[in-house]
Amino acid sequence: VGFLLLIACANVANLMLVRGDARLREMAVRTAIGAAPDRLVRQLLTESVVLALMGATLGLVFASIGLRVLMMVDPTSLPPLAPVRLDWTVVTFTLVLGVVTTIVFGLAPALRTLRVNLVESLREGGQATVGGHRQRLRSLLVVAEVTLAVVLVIGAALMVKSLAALGRIDLGFTPDNVLTMRVSVPTARYDTPEKVVDFFRQLNDKVRALPGVESAGFVRVLPLATTIGDFGLDVEGFEESPGRNAKGDWQVATDGSFEAMGSRLLRGRWFAPTDTTNSQPVAVINETMAKTYWKNPDGAVGGRIRVGSMKNPWATVIGMVADERHNGVTGIVKEKFYIPHSQWHVATGGILTRGGFLVVRTTGDPMSVAGSVRSQVRALDANIPVANIRPMTEVVSTSLATPRLTSFLMGTFAAIALALAAVGVHGVLSYLVSRRTHEIGIRLAVGADRMHVLRMVLKQGLTLAGIGIMAGLAAGLALTRLMQALLYEVRPSDPATFFLVSLALAGVAIVASAVPAYRATKVSPLIALRTE
Repeated sequence: VGFLLLIACANVANLMLVRGDARLREMAVRTAIGAAPDRLVRQLLTESVVLALMGATLGLVFASIGLRVLMMVDPTSLPPLAPVRLDWTVVTFTLVLGVVTTIVFGLAPALRTLRVNLVESLREGGQATVGGHRQRLRSLLVVAEVTLAVVLVIGAALMVKSLAALGRIDLGFTPDNVLTMRVSVPTARYDTPEKVVDFFRQLNDKVRALPGVESAGFVRVLPLATTIGDFGLDVEGFEESPGRNAKGDWQVATDGSFEAMGSRLLRGRWFAPTDTTNSQPVAVINETMAKTYWKNPDGAVGGRIRVGSMKNPWATVIGMVADERHNGVTGIVKEKFYIPHSQWHVATGGILTRGGFLVVRTTGDPMSVAGSVRSQVRALDANIPVANIRPMTEVVSTSLATPRLTSFLMGTFAAIALALAAVGVHGVLSYLVSRRTHEIGIRLAVGADRMHVLRMVLKQGLTLAGIGIMAGLAAGLALTRLMQALLYEVRPSDPATFFLVSLALAGVAIVASAVPAYRATKVSPLIALRTE
C-alpha cells in the first residue's frame, strides 16, 4: 500500500510539474499586475486541496465497490466475525491522507512556477521555458514509479506462484464430494459410553443407506479446520530419552471415516464394525509416526501403543495411513494415531468423545444430500443440533484464505502500479514531444527521417523505463526476502519471476511510449517552425 501510494504521489508530482510549466505565462501576468506571492500560494493551495478531495472521494467510491466485489468473489477471505467496512475512521483517514499527500507532492512543484523570469515569460511571441533540472526531476519521478512498480509486480508474481504451489500440495485425503457437519450429543441424555457409541453407530448405518452416499463415518476433528492436539504415548520397543518422549496427535474415528475422507491405506487395514468396545483395542497410525518410533517403519503394523496412563490397555496397530495435512496446509506433519470411537473410552481409561464431525462421501454434489443426512439425525434424536454443514472443499479453501487474499490484493496493487507507471512514462514523453515540437520540426525540415524521430522518442522512454527496471530488480532482491514467511516452494529471488517481470515492464514501457513517439512523427515542419 505504501509503495502504491508513493507511485501515485510521483504521478501527481509529475502532473503538477507539467501543469505548472503550462501556467508560467499566467503566473507571470498575475505577478506583473500586482499579485503578491502569498495570493498565488493561496490559489495553488486551494486548487490542490480541491483536487485532493475529489480524488479521495472518488477513491472511496471505488473502495466500496471493490469491497463488494471481494465479498462476492471470495467471501471466505475476510473474517466473518469482524466484517470489513468503510466506517468514519476509514473515510477520515482517506480524506486526510489524500489532502496531505496532494499538498506535499502537488503544491511544492506548483510553487516552483512562482520563480519565473517576467521579461522572458511576457515577451510577445515568446514561449515560457523551464530549466533542465525540472526535466531531470520529472525523469527521476518516472524512474521511481517504474522501480516501485517492479517491486510490487515481483511480489505479486511470487505470491501467485506460491499459491499455485499450495494448490498442488498432497493433503493426504481427497476433499472432493465430501459433506461435513458437526454433531454433538448432550451429556444429560447420553450419560454412558454405550449410549454415545450406539448413537453414532446407528447414525452411520442410516446415512450409508441413503441414495447417493458411498461411505460415511465420524471423526473428532476435521483436518485443516482446527488444530488437533497431541497425547502422551507408550510405544512398544521405543526407548524414550530426556526431551524425547513418545507422543502423537490424537484422532477418534469410526469405521467408514477413512473411506469417506479418501485417505490412503499404506499397510494393514482400516477400522471395521467388528472393532467394538468389547474387542481387542486397535489403532491406526500415520506414516510419520511409523518412521519416528519404529526402526523398521514397515514393521509398525502389528506393534502396540498405549495412550496416557500405564494403567490403560495396549492397542495393537492394525494399519498405517498416508500422512494427512491437519494443522494447516503448510503446517508440519506430526506423529498421529487413530483410535476407534467405540474404544476411545477404553483406551484412555474413561475419556468419552460426545461431539465431532460426520463425514459423508457422495457420488455427486455433497450439498444435495445435506437435507437427507440432517433428517436422519433428527429421526434418531430431534433435539440434537446439526451445525457447520459444508463440503470438505470449502474447509480446504478456507484454510488457504490468507494466502489467497494476499495474492489477490498484491495482484490488484501490481496492476494499478503498472497502469500508473505507464501513465507516468506516457505523460513525460507526451510533454517532451510537446516541448520539442519546434526542434522536431527543424529536424524534419533539414531532412531527418520520421523513423529517426520515432526511435529518438522511444529511446528516451525506454531509457527511463530501463533504469527503473534495473533499480526495481535490485530493490526486489533485497525486499522480497521479507516475504519469505508468505511463500511456499518459491524462492524470494526466483530467477524466472524476475525475468518475466522485466519483460512485462519493458512491454508496458514500449506501449506507453508508442503513442507519444507516433505523435512526434506526425509533426508538420511548417506548423512547427511557424513563429508563435
